[in-house]
Amino acid sequence: MDSESSKSAFNQIMEAINAKGVNMIGLHGMPGVGKTTLAKEVGKHAREQKLFDKVVMFTMSQNPNIRTIQDKVAEMFGLNFDKNTEEGRAEELFRSMQRVNKILVIVDDLWEEFKMESIGIPFGDDHEGCKILLTTRRQQVCTKMNCKEIQLGILSKDEAWVLFRDKAGLEDDCSTLNDVAKEVAAQCKGLPLAIVVVAKALKGESLNEWRDANQRFKDSTHLYDEEVLGGVLEPLKLSYDYLKKGINQMTGINDIQMCFLLCSLFPEDEEIDTEILITCGIGVGLFPYVSLIEDKRKKIVEALKKLKKSGLLLETDGADTIRIHDVIRDFAHWLTSTGENRFMVKDTLKEWPHMDESYTAIALWNCSSIIKIFPDKVEFSKLKTLFLVGERKRKRDDFLVVFGTFFEEMKALQVLLLQRVSFSLKGLPSLPNLKTLWCYKCRLKNFSSSLTNMRSLEILALIGTEIDEISEELVKLSALKYLRLSNVGVEREMNIPPNLVSRMIVFFIAGRNWKFFA
Repeated sequence: MDSESSKSAFNQIMEAINAKGVNMIGLHGMPGVGKTTLAKEVGKHAREQKLFDKVVMFTMSQNPNIRTIQDKVAEMFGLNFDKNTEEGRAEELFRSMQRVNKILVIVDDLWEEFKMESIGIPFGDDHEGCKILLTTRRQQVCTKMNCKEIQLGILSKDEAWVLFRDKAGLEDDCSTLNDVAKEVAAQCKGLPLAIVVVAKALKGESLNEWRDANQRFKDSTHLYDEEVLGGVLEPLKLSYDYLKKGINQMTGINDIQMCFLLCSLFPEDEEIDTEILITCGIGVGLFPYVSLIEDKRKKIVEALKKLKKSGLLLETDGADTIRIHDVIRDFAHWLTSTGENRFMVKDTLKEWPHMDESYTAIALWNCSSIIKIFPDKVEFSKLKTLFLVGERKRKRDDFLVVFGTFFEEMKALQVLLLQRVSFSLKGLPSLPNLKTLWCYKCRLKNFSSSLTNMRSLEILALIGTEIDEISEELVKLSALKYLRLSNVGVEREMNIPPNLVSRMIVFFIAGRNWKFFA
């Protein structure tokens, strides 16, 4: 919080928080200007100074999942819901929060006017001790919600240069390079996010590379979506382009770039499990010149490290997870909205989305609500990656039901990730190119008898998944090199052929009912 703009906004927020009669504060500003970072600073300060009895923060995003948000807030208040409907849960949460005197609720990344009562958050006449701080890219959201409006502005020219120089590792005595670097920094429009990713992309590059980057900025056609990406698109595109060193003929782009795009398939603010990302990357054919699966893993881990160093991915508190900034995720979605690698990512579906067969990757999250209109079959001749996820917060026996015929026209499919999905593999068509099958908390019928339809399978992960049996059919999967079986639900003792285990490069097994036989 070093800039004058952020200091001013912070002071204004704290003043509004302490003011009587102000119950909702709206922090607005351009994408990448640092609204989320400042909001977190306010929350941290409020906790440290014990200004509130409870401080809770959650992200709304463009397609908010109300149940997930209710769960997160309820956890902070030690509330276990008795009711199952969103309205019933909102009433319970409302009453629980009313019993706490002083509360700060930070609502990050709000896209449109929203009634906090639908979550169960009391404020105003219902709870004068509850203050709400929201962040948004749209000033009109603050106006419509009658907020005390506070703008977070961009960095001054001098502040932007200091940040850029620090992130790029530039020395004061390198005058020629610094002159070019100042021009590049100016193209970042004072936006911290853009400054960081561009500076990190060019760090350590030669003078010619810096001049080339500066010229590319000047030659840019200024294509951007003002509302969604604003002035950060061109700087992010420069950083993304600097990842290009060698094109993968299977994916059509650089392997590190594809690794970055795969991260955009996950929900906003998700802490992405790197193991899932690695197995998906292997499945889509990253680093094809590397033959051994353990060496491919190392290459993908190196790629993730490079993406974090470039500022395109973020560290998390966990050693085995990463995160992608919401603005950078929007940028990745912009990149994959056209061209040969077209992606579709949808969260909390209300109806089956319009799709055509040109998509190469589709991720549908929290889609149990469309169970009644889930199609028997769709035509996706180019689809290589499919994530199909039921509602992750639903009760234990609630699964998204899918028919095997759904996959009939997906002959190019290489990666299939299923979560909270129930279907019989009996009608599953041949998937000759499927390399990775990752199932989490699924219910699979006729599993073993259908393995012959997946002859190219290299990676199989069954976690918390119910299956009928595992038999010697697994041995016939000659390409299988990675087997992960964890807490698999079975009714009887399962037999694991030892000749299968002996050829595994990655092998993990946990739970009961397993037996190795000769």
